[in-house]
Amino acid sequence: MTVQFGGLKVLNQLSLEFGDSPISSLIGPNGAGKTTVFNAFSGIVKPSTGRLLFEGRDITGSSPVAIARLGIVRKLQVPTVFPGLSVSDNLKIAAQAPRRSHEASGGGGWKIDDVTDLLHLSAKRGKIAGELSHGERQWLEIGMAFVGRPKVLLLDEPAAGLGPDESEHTARLIKEISHLCPAVVIEHDMNFIRSLGGRVIVLHQGAVLRQGTMEEIESDPVVRDIYLGRHSNA
Repeated sequence: MTVQFGGLKVLNQLSLEFGDSPISSLIGPNGAGKTTVFNAFSGIVKPSTGRLLFEGRDITGSSPVAIARLGIVRKLQVPTVFPGLSVSDNLKIAAQAPRRSHEASGGGGWKIDDVTDLLHLSAKRGKIAGELSHGERQWLEIGMAFVGRPKVLLLDEPAAGLGPDESEHTARLIKEISHLCPAVVIEHDMNFIRSLGGRVIVLHQGAVLRQGTMEEIESDPVVRDIYLGRHSNA
């Protein structure tokens, strides 16, 4: 797949396949194409060339709503909860979003109480979302993306702005969810990626540079030079 804006190729004949790992993490310097991958997956950006296939179905050019209804759901980097509503009400609204039909999703979304238990927000079901900490709002939005039983969960920098304890909890939460729904994660925090485990994909100049376990990626001299070394703060 290629995505080109004018003379700039943001993605350059990128070839990726997901499904062999419950968690896949996309890393790479700024400008490597990570966000554009998510934009293409979720229908915001149309590929200049190439195709997007989901469960054998060509979804190239499909609208964001049509893609969400197929079960590809994205959590944005900045929390977008409804600050004046309770935790439970946020989840109830998210469960009614235009996602898969009840027939296709196996009977609708998860129960709200089960999701708040998973998020460790059971004691705050009735609390107004605007009064939650930054980390709790991140967890709530992950729950809002998950409550409709997606088939794939796209998480854009879920550890951004979190402290060590919050990051640790977020990693545990994503690992728990990944047993029910595969997750693809964009993140700059290498410690967070390391704690997630799973497959790590390094993007560079719009193409896949390397992929493997975090241990394999960290030991690769080319990756260290391009990203983990000179550009570790990118």
